[in-house]
Amino acid sequence: MSDKPAATKPATFRKIIELSDPEIPERADSSIDGCGELCRELRIENTLMDEKGNEVKKNGAPVEVTIAADAKDTEAKSG
Repeated sequence: MSDKPAATKPATFRKIIELSDPEIPERADSSIDGCGELCRELRIENTLMDEKGNEVKKNGAPVEVTIAADAKDTEAKSG
């Protein structure tokens, strides 16, 4: 992982969405825990990398979603 400020949330790949165009990779419909009702769904290409760099697929599996930003684009949170 990089030195970028980041947040990681648990999520689940709920279902695989097969698209009619074979040139477009299938999508994984994900549900992110701890997010608001309107923000919890995420659809991404259903391709992950294992520890050896090989592509793998997941269906119904628990995953983690990490959001990161460049440090130059963030500011300290006032408390």
